[in-house]
Parts: sequence; C-alpha cells; structure tokens
Amino acid sequence: MKTVYTCFTTDAIHEGHLNIIRQARKYGQVIVGVLTDQAMIRFDRFPTIPFEERLALVKGLEGISRVVVQDTILYDEIVRQLRPDYVIHG
Repeated sequence: MKTVYTCFTTDAIHEGHLNIIRQARKYGQVIVGVLTDQAMIRFDRFPTIPFEERLALVKGLEGISRVVVQDTILYDEIVRQLRPDYVIHG
C-alpha cells in the first residue's frame, strides 16, 4: 500500500486538519509528523500544549497509521527517511 506524509504545525486540531487526513487516506496509509516544541518555536509559534500532549492528541485521531516526531519545519530529512509516495501539505 502507498504511504502519505503530512505534518501539523499547530496545537489545536480543527476541521481543516481532519479534512487533510480524510483526503490523504484516499492515497494510502497516512503518516503524520508532530513538530517538537523546539521546531515550533523556530517556526515562530510558541506551543501552548506540551509536545507529549500534542503527540497523544494526534495519535488518537482516526485514519492515521503512524505518528512520527518531526524536529524541523523542513520536510527534506523526514521525507528522505520515510520515503512516502505522497506528501500532502495543507
């Protein structure tokens, strides 16, 4: 089965994120990256929810096959590691 990668740069999951997951599932198994606190700060967003809570929140969403830690805002390294068939960015 094909794999799809996406990453969320937010503390709050909303309908837009759920729609990305729904659409991504049409292409294969969905892997979601969760930014570390340090990556979010470098991206100019201070997390309001600690990393572990954000990780658990995403893991609890329906339709996700796997959740991984993304420690940079750039996708290049994680894409090299995971080699997904598709990358979806909202």
